[in-house]
Amino acid sequence: GSFWTTNPLTGIHYQINSQSALTWHQARKSCQQQSAELLSITELHEQLYLAELTACAESELWIGLNSLDFSSGWQWIDNRPFRYLNWAPGSPFEESGKICGTLKSRSGKWESKDCFEKLGYICKKGNA
Repeated sequence: GSFWTTNPLTGIHYQINSQSALTWHQARKSCQQQSAELLSITELHEQLYLAELTACAESELWIGLNSLDFSSGWQWIDNRPFRYLNWAPGSPFEESGKICGTLKSRSGKWESKDCFEKLGYICKKGNA
């Protein structure tokens, strides 16, 4: 499997799976099988750290951003607070079906996509 990178400041572990091609739900399952979860980004410093980690990945990567529960809008799948925002221009799309989120590796911006697209993904594991 892919190796984990640990942020020395926070002790949180990240796994960048840029060569994979999974749907959002498959990606989530892969993270969960490793006692992790799809990435949440709750702070600017976390976003900047991930921008460095994904600088070489030439793609969009699934993260835990979703509006699967229509009534509550966009949120993180790990239930972290949804307060820091970094949407790409034009996202989130209001089109039906584009209810899962990606991290665009070049810009670091988030984009809403169809959950059944097959992309790479990022897992996150706490420092517990």
